[in-house]
Order: sequence, then C-alpha cells, then structure tokens
Amino acid sequence: MVPQGSHDEQQIIQPDDENKKVVKTTRTSTSTRTLPEISQIPSGIKLSRKRKQKRRPYKRPRRPSAYWSDISNVEEELRSFWMSVNVGTDIVSASLPPSIPNEALLNHFERHDLRYAIANMGGRERMAEKLGGARLIPGQWHVAIRQSKEVQCLLRKDNPSGAGLSRAVPPIAPHVKRTLVRGEVQRVKTERKKVHDDILGFFLSPSDEMGGNGNGNGNGNGNGNNWDRPNDELCSIGNKVNDVVDDDDVDDIDYEVAIANMDQDILSEMRYPQGERWAHQETRNPRGYWDEDVVISELHSFLKCLQEGTGRPAVWMAQLSEIGNEGRNDLRLAISRYGGAVKICALAGLVPYKEWRYFESQLELFIELHAYLQKYDADTSIMANKNMKTKQRSDGGKLMFPRLADIANNGHGRLYDLVMDFGGRKIIAIKLNMNYQAQTKDKVLQGMSFGNFDLTFAIRLMYYIRKEMLECDPIATSGSSSLSSSETETESMNSCNSIQMPTIKELLQNGEKELAKDVLKYGGHESIARRLNLNFDHREAKRDAIGNR
Repeated sequence: MVPQGSHDEQQIIQPDDENKKVVKTTRTSTSTRTLPEISQIPSGIKLSRKRKQKRRPYKRPRRPSAYWSDISNVEEELRSFWMSVNVGTDIVSASLPPSIPNEALLNHFERHDLRYAIANMGGRERMAEKLGGARLIPGQWHVAIRQSKEVQCLLRKDNPSGAGLSRAVPPIAPHVKRTLVRGEVQRVKTERKKVHDDILGFFLSPSDEMGGNGNGNGNGNGNGNNWDRPNDELCSIGNKVNDVVDDDDVDDIDYEVAIANMDQDILSEMRYPQGERWAHQETRNPRGYWDEDVVISELHSFLKCLQEGTGRPAVWMAQLSEIGNEGRNDLRLAISRYGGAVKICALAGLVPYKEWRYFESQLELFIELHAYLQKYDADTSIMANKNMKTKQRSDGGKLMFPRLADIANNGHGRLYDLVMDFGGRKIIAIKLNMNYQAQTKDKVLQGMSFGNFDLTFAIRLMYYIRKEMLECDPIATSGSSSLSSSETETESMNSCNSIQMPTIKELLQNGEKELAKDVLKYGGHESIARRLNLNFDHREAKRDAIGNR
C-alpha cells in the first residue's frame, strides 16, 4: 500500500504496457478527512484468493433456444457427428436413423450438447424409439469394437479422427485426462520436494562422517532416508511426465499441451497403474477402512496439512474438488459416501465453504479498496470526471467511493471484480458509510444509510477474527456443532464452527481495547455483525439493547 501524499497534485499512472504508460494528473479535493493508515494489521497473514472463473470458448456455435427438443434436429446432429469423425455414408445410411453413440465416445469428442439432448429425451433407449429403431453403440468398449461398424471405422489407421482411441483401453474423456495429468504432476512435485528435503537433511544433519552416524535426520545407513534405493522409484510414468513438463514451469502447466504430447498408453498407465482396470492398487486402503469417524479424522489431518501451504485456518472446510486436486480422491469419495460435504462439515465442527469464502473475499475487497484509496487519494475519482464541477462536500467529510470506470482504467481489475461480486459500488458504499457519485437517474438507494462506520476499522476487526481462527484446532471443535442454547457462554464463544463477531469481553481479554472501543462507537456487537454478515452472540446483543435504553 502506498501512503497518501501531501502534495496538491498527484500523478496517477495507469498500467497499460511496460513501455507505454498513460499518466494523468488530477488535483485532490480540499476535504479535511484523510484515510488512516492500518498499523495494527499483522503482515504475515496470507489471504486465500478465489480464482476468477474463465469460460472456455465454444468449439461450435451455440444452438438457439428449444433447438434440442426437436427430434429432427437431434437426428441431423447425430448424422453430422458421424460425418465429422470420418464415418462415411456407406455406414451411416440416409434412409435409416443414425446410430446413437455411447457416453464414452461423446465424452471423448466433447459433444456435451448431444449428451444433454440424449439425457433430456429420457436416455439412449428412449431416443432410439423416437428415431424409429436406431441402433445403440454398446457401452462396453470390447463389445462395441466387435459389433459396431462405426467404432471399427474410427479405429482404422487411415482415420485421423481416431487419434487417442485404442482397442485395448476405453476412451478417456478430456477432463479425465486433465485430472490424471494434474495428479501425476502433483506427485512429481511431491517427489522432487522429498528428494530436495532428503539432500538438505543429508548435508545438514549432525554427523561425524559421510553417511551419518544414525543420529541425524538424513543419514544413509541409520534411521533416516535410504540413499541406496533404486532410481526407478520415480516410476516410468513420472519420467514420461517430466519429458513433457518443463522443470521451471511445473506450477504453471498447460495441461492441454501436456496431454497432446503424451501417448494414449501413458494415459492408460496412469488410469490403471496395476495393468487392469479393476485391479486392487497397492496404495488403496483395505476393505472396511472407512467409517464416519475415520473420514472426520482424515479430513482434520488433511486440513492441517493444507493450512501449512495456504495459510488458511484449519477449521475452514475445503471444497471436494480441492481435496481431489491435492491427490486425496479417496477422502473426497469417502466424504460423498458418508453423507456429503454439508453433513461431514457439520459433524467435523468446520466452517462451511460458502461462509468462509464470503468472509475472505469481503476482507480482500476491503484491503484492495483501502490500498486504492491510499494510492489515488480518497477523493481523486470524483475529480476525474470532467463533466462534474469541483464541489466542496458538506457531509462531515465522508470518503468518496471511486467510480468503476476509474478503477478499471487504473488497472485494478481484481478490485473491479470484487466490487461487482458484492453487489456494486452503491451497496458497498452504503455499507461502509461512504459517498458515491450518482451516474444514473435511479434514486432507489438515495438517502439509505446503515449508520456511522469506518473502512479501516472493518479491516482491523476482520483480521483479528481471522487470526483467532488460525489458532483454532479442528479436532477440539469437532463436537462444538451440537451445542444447545443451554450450554455455557464460554463454550458458545469458543466455538470455531462458524465465523462469529467477537464480544466486548473477548476483545478486552485479548488486549484489544481499541477494537472494543470502536465496536461500541460504530453501533455495537449485533449491528456490526449484521453489517459484515457475521454470526453473533444473541446474549451479547440483548445486553447491548438493554444498555442502550
């Protein structure tokens, strides 16, 4: 964050290109209010940012509404599909209904539109009846190879559309390929880190002679790592992954390119490492291993390990997709089997994903907004509009919320996205007790106010809440979700299965006198909790209401 300057004029540099910078000079307003520095925020906290979703471009034009409900359109699309994969008219007759491909082929060729149409009409059997007795491509791959002329045509050596298909292995969907490569890359990264730690332990462990004396962490003949193990422990799959993945770019991989550079045999070896599809893998847990208690225990251990890398509290529930991406598909499937993420999250005493995601993104929004206001001055954006005359404010010196156009033009895309995610600048400005420039004639929100508030106070308070949650132990809180209203006040306040607004008593006990004073200044326990969408203690809110009478 750049501190606010004291000059009458300030240069605003808009990042456009490294060699080309757009510089605008704007005059700051004469408002007496300045944005205070955040001096009580610990600098070591790392926020868990939500990745911006990117929509993949369409490979074929989208069809109009209700297009797939017409059976004649579906029949034409099926014929077009077979023609696009070089299955000729000698097999797909114009006088007979086209064959309906199985799910594996549609996934392989990424024809999800046809998958939707088939499911929308009741499945393949029902669609075959509507088409007048169309043939079905068998679901079992070895049966389809023997019985389907279309599949036999696809597997010809002179058919380029058959690239990626094999007689020995069923088709692998592109999204499954990406998952396999991502998991294998993660395994390679883990192996590299392990070797790196082994080397450090070997050279940094206390030993009198090369190889160690059995007392260090990395000796070769004692209790440490075995340096005589064969190199083929980094299995052939990992070596093949290394061939298509650059060592320097292992954290930023284009999986589509990596998959294109791999043979089908490598992908099938990843999918079936024991050589057979349903073979029992050596790393798989024995039958009967999983139950509800084991799932919760494994989840707690996983979240503790995840905290070390992400800086996220261990009581925040991870998404199932994140658990799978970290190489714990066994845990992901076990959670789904024993009731799903919502049930296991409640039993394990964890904060649900949507709750902490909202909290974390809101904190990031406030920090980005504070940095923007400090960098460009609290009142710059209102002056940047040439059509607006410079006016002296008579509202007690409220901060002016910047215009979205200025935020985007100044290169703060992340702040722009966060403002849009949280309802737009007017809603956020009202929540933070800030002014905003009216750009339309819409007066729905005009005059609305939630009372006195301060952006810096909100950041300090949310940082305190997050710091307290970092110290929560998920194992100790796993039974707190079943607390009733008759439980003691201490047990309720120490519960970490939700993000709660701290009480005045808690703040004073932890030495946060300034925060406690500001809580009373800006409306009290319940008012601030509702403004920031936090859970609150109803007994504390009742005491505030009685005290304010």
